[in-house]
Amino acid sequence: MQIYWCSVFILPDATIKEIEKTLRGFLWCQGEMKRGKAKVKWDDLCKPKDEGGLGIKRLKYWNIALMTSHIWRILAHKQTLWVKWIHTYRLTNKHFWEVSINANASWSWRKLLRIRPVIKEFFFHQVGNGNTTSAWFDNWCKLGRLDKIIDSNDIHDMGLNKKVTELSSGSNWLWPSSWYSKYPQ
Repeated sequence: MQIYWCSVFILPDATIKEIEKTLRGFLWCQGEMKRGKAKVKWDDLCKPKDEGGLGIKRLKYWNIALMTSHIWRILAHKQTLWVKWIHTYRLTNKHFWEVSINANASWSWRKLLRIRPVIKEFFFHQVGNGNTTSAWFDNWCKLGRLDKIIDSNDIHDMGLNKKVTELSSGSNWLWPSSWYSKYPQ
């Protein structure tokens, strides 16, 4: 049951604590919830079996892992009604990695945006023709994401919504000449 809810939205911390409390109670108390019956720390039980644990998944991390499928759908522009809605009303011609967390956004959208720092490094973009690859915010080159290397003011001056194809002409890069001394390769 918790796998379904973890794949639908990010569970509140209080809910995760209650579910893990129930799991611990089942494991140690056989139904009757009492303190002090645990023989091993919960963190040790959640380790993989080859590290001496029972391989119990930490619900918080499992929840984040399942939610990355929604983020992948957004980034891959999957042809679903939800993704189209997100691109039209939430992103409005911005990239998923750069959109700010708005106070008037829904709780679930804010939660989805808040896990970006945790998962961002694990998304790699295949450039292809470069028309859909953000030059700054997608992880497409061997140096990593360029927004971590190039100053945000320089990115702003070049244009935040640049695609890789817009920064190249054949085999030449269209970088400002001042960047060659500022950002050595």
